Amino acid sequence: MMGTATHFILVRHGQTAANLNDYVGGSTDDPLTEFGHEQARKVAAYLKEKASEAAAVYASPLSRAWETAGHIGASLGIAPEKLEHLAEWDAGEWEGMKYSEISMQEGFSLEGMREPGFCPPSGEALGDVQARVVRTFREVAERHPSEQIVMVSHGTALALALAELIDDSMGAWIHYRLANCSVSELMLGAESELIYVNETSHL
Repeated sequence: MMGTATHFILVRHGQTAANLNDYVGGSTDDPLTEFGHEQARKVAAYLKEKASEAAAVYASPLSRAWETAGHIGASLGIAPEKLEHLAEWDAGEWEGMKYSEISMQEGFSLEGMREPGFCPPSGEALGDVQARVVRTFREVAERHPSEQIVMVSHGTALALALAELIDDSMGAWIHYRLANCSVSELMLGAESELIYVNETSHL
């Protein structure tokens, strides 16, 4: 894709205690584990060449993403900037629960999670998450036409954005499995093109 398309390099944050112990982190502000910092240093080293033309590094304000962005920014010589709407899905009362426990909660179904109105108790509807993250992508693209941008966010937030931008579908998000500190590349202009997703060879 040529023209004024923005080249996004998308990074999911490094490992947290929630990732390690298989419970929902959501909007809870967990920092990186030591292994998470190691992953972040590895992706930062990888992006020193891969993202050598980056004009900016944007990140979710949650600690795990911000710490990951700090490693990347140091490698690229760019001070990261926080974008509030890149934050992870607020999973409400499900935060801190094991995934195996959530599957037994009233109102939970995998099919339901394909719907924009799906919302855990006291949480955020998936459609609202998708809308705010996609809006942020488009705002950044308008700010940086024809430029390379690094964006550090979260598994569900990024998956929901890709489902809208690539598949034009809410339900497709559950097929995007993004590993900690994985890298995906997206061209976003009048049309969207996913170059690759969930690259982990650098880890």
